[in-house]
Amino acid sequence: MKLRNLFLIISILCIQAVTAQTKQVLKARENFANGKYPEARKYCIGGLEDDKSTTELWYIKAICEFEMYQLEKYRKEETDYFKESMKSAVKAIGYDDDLLQYKVYGERFKPLVVANNKEAISNYGQGRYPRALQTYKTSYELTGDTIALGMAGHCYFLMKQNLDAVKTLRKVATMNYGANAENKHKKTFVREAFEDLTDYYLNEAKMKDSAMYYCEMGLSVFPLNVKLLGWERQMLNLELASTRTNTGYSAMYNQWLQKALIYFLSDTFYLHEQNNFYLNRIGYLTQENDWAEAEMTYQDFFERKADLIGRKAKNTTDPFLLNDTSQFITQSLEYYLSNNAPSGTVFFFYKWYPMQFKSGAIDEKRMEALLNNPPKTISHRLIGMLMDHAGNKYPKNANLKKHRMAIYNQWIPQPIAYYDWQRIITLSDSVVKDFPKNATLKPQQQQLLARGIDSLTKHGQMDLAWGLFYRLQKENPKFATLNKLQINLAKTDFEKRFKGSKIAYAKVKGKQVSNTGWSGVVKTCTPGTLPDSTNQKITNRINYFRQNAGIPTAVRLDEDKQIACLAAATMYAPIGVFSREPKPETHKCFSQPAADAAAYGQAILESNPAQSVTVLMSDNKSDEMYNRRLITHPGLTTYGYGCADNNSVFWMADKSLLKIDSVYYKEHFITWPAAGAAPTMLIFDKWSFSILQPLTDATVSMTSTKQGKVECDVRVEAGNGLGLPTLVIIPLGMPKWETGDVIKTTVTLKNKKVYTYSTELF
Repeated sequence: MKLRNLFLIISILCIQAVTAQTKQVLKARENFANGKYPEARKYCIGGLEDDKSTTELWYIKAICEFEMYQLEKYRKEETDYFKESMKSAVKAIGYDDDLLQYKVYGERFKPLVVANNKEAISNYGQGRYPRALQTYKTSYELTGDTIALGMAGHCYFLMKQNLDAVKTLRKVATMNYGANAENKHKKTFVREAFEDLTDYYLNEAKMKDSAMYYCEMGLSVFPLNVKLLGWERQMLNLELASTRTNTGYSAMYNQWLQKALIYFLSDTFYLHEQNNFYLNRIGYLTQENDWAEAEMTYQDFFERKADLIGRKAKNTTDPFLLNDTSQFITQSLEYYLSNNAPSGTVFFFYKWYPMQFKSGAIDEKRMEALLNNPPKTISHRLIGMLMDHAGNKYPKNANLKKHRMAIYNQWIPQPIAYYDWQRIITLSDSVVKDFPKNATLKPQQQQLLARGIDSLTKHGQMDLAWGLFYRLQKENPKFATLNKLQINLAKTDFEKRFKGSKIAYAKVKGKQVSNTGWSGVVKTCTPGTLPDSTNQKITNRINYFRQNAGIPTAVRLDEDKQIACLAAATMYAPIGVFSREPKPETHKCFSQPAADAAAYGQAILESNPAQSVTVLMSDNKSDEMYNRRLITHPGLTTYGYGCADNNSVFWMADKSLLKIDSVYYKEHFITWPAAGAAPTMLIFDKWSFSILQPLTDATVSMTSTKQGKVECDVRVEAGNGLGLPTLVIIPLGMPKWETGDVIKTTVTLKNKKVYTYSTELF
């Protein structure tokens, strides 16, 4: 009985509560409909104290508070009705799961959302990011608007709250990316989400992979976004530079290029690097006779270019940006031919010839007929390459050898352009090999070498001229005009490569500064760069000394070594003291590349690198001729150099030195002053003679046409990492050498071998 009474009491109380709640809702509705917003709000507050889940009351309360906010008299109260209305609006939306109440109050509710958005934009525009953050978050809660959420994340980012920013923006980026893939909601995309994520991961977190991920995600949504494109280019260039340094023109390097050309399809650098990759690849494959792989690479090259054109790429500097097969093959043939690349030239000739002359594919018979009567439209250079190719591919074909001999005999009486000598000498080698019993061919070839030396010297092609000279000297040391050729070479080379490599000085703020074009700044530890013109001058001066001294081959500048030398010169500049083991504690501008150069390099307190080469060659301060022997090391193939305000650094020798040709240098010596002829101004105090022979107890006699016999002090330096065994010869009495003098030097070894040479001074 008591239990029944309890249930009855509870039921009565519930009915009363529901009745009371219903009264609150009814009163709130009535006052709201009559525009009595303060009264309606009071009833809402009362009703919500009893049941916070009454959705309708939240809607009425929010709208009433917004209406009160717009009236001046209520703005003077302590209560911020705008803020309260937004809180109520969020609650209304939160409880209205099926949006039934929104259908009733939606039209009156929309102005709240609009006002909140305006408030958010205003706060953001005035830099009030904390307030903007709250209003944007409210907008998102009210409408689910992605833009509002994105701007909230952007406000976090501007407030340096990176964790909240990243969490929010990653959500927005994913939503935008997915919607874009489905071609939906394009007006709700937020560029700031992708910009901020890319900026954060690239510059703050230093996570390049994540930065590139969100940058490229953003570019799929905003393909013309300037910020994203700038970052994408920056990241791609870093990857390209790193990959090329580590792997060269590799498949990985090409993959980065393909990605770059997705976003920058008309970019000159990327297009030309794409050309370099494919052209180098095809050149290598054809040189290895892998024509099947070369064919696939060519097809891929052409298809890539055609695809770029299909995507509206335009660039007048790219000669390979073509989608016509015939034009593409012709352009490829011209490229390899102009670069004297026989294997690539022949590969594309096999494609071009049948297309041009409407013939079948080139086989042995067609090649034989072609070389028997070459078309006049085919250049001599191309015919020469085809003859070499045919000789290698069909070595037993006697007719091809006869045709080659006939063409050779036809060509050599004619004037030969200086740029064709390499091809002509190669052709002569093939003819000599084809007809070993023909006794006239070898002497004829030596006359041809002499002609080539003379022609190349006249045109200032000193590197090639010296190469032919040393070949002729090796094959026929008694050739009639050999000495005359050497003297002419030495005099011309002095004008071309020594005088031509001079770097002038200028006065800047009272200081003498060399005009190298160096772009570095010591104060900021910026190593800078040097222009190509200066680089060529220094390479020319080094090769002038090397090839005059007796070394057939030239050296080239190594880019990585130069970067290290520039860093070392910048590091040394503030203190002017050189060290093999610099440290960050002792050298303000210390860097690892600078330390690498310090370990191997030679440094001089002279800002002019051309003058520094001459100082190193004179080597007055080194008893063992350390610097001269490095410059004239037969195994040296590359070098590096750099300069700063007051010093120059040279990296000549390291573990990359090639093994010395023991057969050649057992009979051929290296000497300075040079055999044949040398300028009087470059006759240094110390003379040197180097050869791969035991020099202990060797004797030196020196006779001058103007001063008679010259006594000498002779010291032996053993062969080691510095190069060949060397005699350091110091003429005693410090004779004053004069132009026109001829000094005859005789070196007699303990084993009775005698080496005699003369040096004419000019």
